[in-house]
Amino acid sequence: MDTILFSPESLGNLKLKNRLVVPPMCTWKAKDGMAQDFHLHHYAMLASSGVAAVTIEATAVSPNGRISPWCLGIWDEERALGISKIVKTIHDSACDVKVILQIAHAGRKGSCSPETDSTVPKSLEPWQTVAPSAISPRDGVAIPHELLESEIKDYVKAFADAAKRAVLAGVDAIEIHAAHGYLIHEFLSPLSNKREDLYGGSFENRSRFALEVIEAVKASVPKDFPVGIKVSATDYLDGGVTLDETIKLLKLAQDKGLVFVDVTTGGLLPCKIPLAPGYQLPYAKAVKEQTKLKVLGVGLITNAFQAETALQLQACDFVDIGRAILSDPNFGYHAARDVGAQLKNVPGEKVFALRP
Repeated sequence: MDTILFSPESLGNLKLKNRLVVPPMCTWKAKDGMAQDFHLHHYAMLASSGVAAVTIEATAVSPNGRISPWCLGIWDEERALGISKIVKTIHDSACDVKVILQIAHAGRKGSCSPETDSTVPKSLEPWQTVAPSAISPRDGVAIPHELLESEIKDYVKAFADAAKRAVLAGVDAIEIHAAHGYLIHEFLSPLSNKREDLYGGSFENRSRFALEVIEAVKASVPKDFPVGIKVSATDYLDGGVTLDETIKLLKLAQDKGLVFVDVTTGGLLPCKIPLAPGYQLPYAKAVKEQTKLKVLGVGLITNAFQAETALQLQACDFVDIGRAILSDPNFGYHAARDVGAQLKNVPGEKVFALRP
């Protein structure tokens, strides 16, 4: 049986050499939103792992959109310059590796410490977070400011401006972060959105902010520039986001020109999640079957055989490999060996003997 994992595929008009993608993974190493030398070394390693694309970690569209004080930003030209350096490093580090940038706003989950999972102390200058409703996501996290309708428009513009800067920085695609309990997800879920205006209540109202962001981002980039979205397909909680609503949203996003979706789950509120290898792939498969979007699948996929099986079963079009690549910087080359694929155009030191 021919391998799919190392066959080419496209995100819109962006051609990828294989189906391996590094998902966005926070590193907590930025300073005031600025990329550091660490990021250049880190992303060079990821780019050299044998994958087709690397996604730069959640990058804030405004200063108060950072998850922590150590998150990357792209809210002005100075910070965009740091992103451009990462992009150049990735492009220069390996053969034909593409760069996806995840643009994000943390909403009520911002101004937090990764170590304590609570609002940072005064010594670290916490900021006022924002959200659709003035509800804290968990104990120890400050109550956010409930956005006024007029203020919501400012955040739509912030995403659009970030997209413009991302294109100028040289990225190959943009992923809008609408998952894991961050701002866009907070508007989508009835558990975090208790508004009674045009942005709350019905599905149409709760999805309004997401769709406005999508429209604004698409209007800010070249016509055929690939834009996608990351969604949490379910909140795993009664009264939260459901798979049916997620698919409904993605069909609308597709109509507005999005070409791919990264399907994850949860993150809005603490809850029990049924963890197992590939545990999120059924959601990805449902999305793939009911939309025309290219689907990135993720969720404890740690080896070549799991990844190949996900593709053979048509659960997704690409496979996100995160922690496994951090553990094995040569993951892609080892995966090719394991499934019997022949890699082309690889650096000499990465060539493995693939014949039996």
